[in-house]
Amino acid sequence: MINPNHIKKLPLGQLRRELLECQVCFNAPNSCAHHEDVVGGYHEGRVVVVGLNPQAPPNHPVYTAIQSAPWSAKRDLSDRIYEIFLGQTAPNTIHSAWVWTLADHPGIRPGGWLSMLCTQLALSEQELVDHVLLVETFKHATANKGALRSNPRWKVVSANCPTWVREQLDRLAPRLIVLCGDDARLHVAPHLLASAAAQRVAATPITGLHGKTFMSIGPHPKCIMFTIGVSKSSRGWWAQDRQGTDRVRQLIRVAIAGHDPCSPENVEASRVRPVI
Repeated sequence: MINPNHIKKLPLGQLRRELLECQVCFNAPNSCAHHEDVVGGYHEGRVVVVGLNPQAPPNHPVYTAIQSAPWSAKRDLSDRIYEIFLGQTAPNTIHSAWVWTLADHPGIRPGGWLSMLCTQLALSEQELVDHVLLVETFKHATANKGALRSNPRWKVVSANCPTWVREQLDRLAPRLIVLCGDDARLHVAPHLLASAAAQRVAATPITGLHGKTFMSIGPHPKCIMFTIGVSKSSRGWWAQDRQGTDRVRQLIRVAIAGHDPCSPENVEASRVRPVI
């Protein structure tokens, strides 16, 4: 199992290497399929969106190429993936073996996951790049949530990966943490919230938390906001809960403007709706 005290003591460069080479959950010949560690690289004081896991259809040439690359190439992809997304650089300038293009990558091409995130958060592509970083609750890439949950090592993955996320969030020192979807609620929130708040969150479905804020525990408290997951299947929920969606977008605007989304007036307006 991962030792949180060990990773807390690591210099950032070593932390990134150990994360991207971590195989503690798997036994040969099976292995963890890693991509980048933080989409957008390590920058303090931004909005950090915590998602599910890297989506990667099996045997897809782009994802296979990324997964087989050395850890240093994955680190550099993390730092420069937004350049690819904006069409400013080609993948082979990051790693010479990557002959794929923006259009070949299902996640970052137009209409892909980053584009969906821009739509749901009501941000332009440039605003996303300038103000938002992305980390994943689980570091093992799968085709979808079902494939992740059905993996024979799921219980080990679900126990270990949130330890990495907690340390990443500490080092990113975000102005706002957005826990996006049910898995972030169930697996990341317990590491960040006081016990009473964690119990409330555990008892509330993610649809009842959409746009609600809490303060994290620790010496440097951080503002945490919950949202429905970003996926094609969840678009209806974003549209249905217009009040919550407007709240999400408003508080992200507050954060990227340099203000505190968890100021007293915002916290008061973001109480959890009662579960019926």
